[in-house]
Amino acid sequence: MPIDVSKYRKGSWYNLGNLGDDAPLETIIDVEEGQYDKLVLVFESRNRLSLNGGNLELMCRHYGEDHRRWIGLTIKLVSGERKFNGKMVPSIILVPVSPDIVQEQRGGDVNRPLDDEIPF
Repeated sequence: MPIDVSKYRKGSWYNLGNLGDDAPLETIIDVEEGQYDKLVLVFESRNRLSLNGGNLELMCRHYGEDHRRWIGLTIKLVSGERKFNGKMVPSIILVPVSPDIVQEQRGGDVNRPLDDEIPF
């Protein structure tokens, strides 16, 4: 009988030091409540990322506020800078890879002109 070794892996926390120049693609398998009132994404690799405010907003904007819908989505993690307290600071930035759920719910392209005609 095969053993699922992955469930025994602890993984590690993503931070700028261990991310370096890599831009890993990760699939979300769980969302947990972490310390300091932050959500934590848990990935198939068993690695984790605590969501800062900017990344939380990105997740909500593209995938909605129901964290259960984030399970199975793929995102890319890149090193970059984000504004924090008026200053640009080094940060891990999430890049959406899976299709945009919120845009799909709105019926496609969010940049298309609105059609004010109401059919009766």
